[in-house]
Amino acid sequence: MMLEELTTLPTDSPVLIHQEDAAGHVVSLAVRVTGEFPSRRLRALYEISLAQQGLEYAHPCFFACDLGGTVWITTASGNAGRLTDTPDGMTLDDGFGRTVQTFPAAQDVDAVIERAARALHAEITEEPACRHCGCTASWGCGEGCAWATPDCCTACAGPLAP
Repeated sequence: MMLEELTTLPTDSPVLIHQEDAAGHVVSLAVRVTGEFPSRRLRALYEISLAQQGLEYAHPCFFACDLGGTVWITTASGNAGRLTDTPDGMTLDDGFGRTVQTFPAAQDVDAVIERAARALHAEITEEPACRHCGCTASWGCGEGCAWATPDCCTACAGPLAP
């Protein structure tokens, strides 16, 4: 297959492309991804590898790496996003300039990171999420919950109820 054919394969899966010289040594290497979510994951992994940082937050549903003012979050469900400090709080974006969600200032950073991971999970799975904590049917609250209303779980509805 020719290089041009590889770069135009109709797939959203990552495609590794390389060319070899006569001795079999790789002389060019590229990774082609299409689709929003694979591109985000590749960007996250690339920036983390450049920074040579270890994982700062490990969780069964996501991992995150703090690069100093920027936290890359990658979910087990296949999404990734960049959380950055702003004067008004923290902003979760897709790594390419599109804002996914914003979080007000004066919140616990660990809680914001988990909330951002939940937002990324809900975005890729397209599941309804609680408007307060971000839990979904497949990633519920730690203490367990159910839906109190179409956009609020029972764990959040209790403390928020009048």
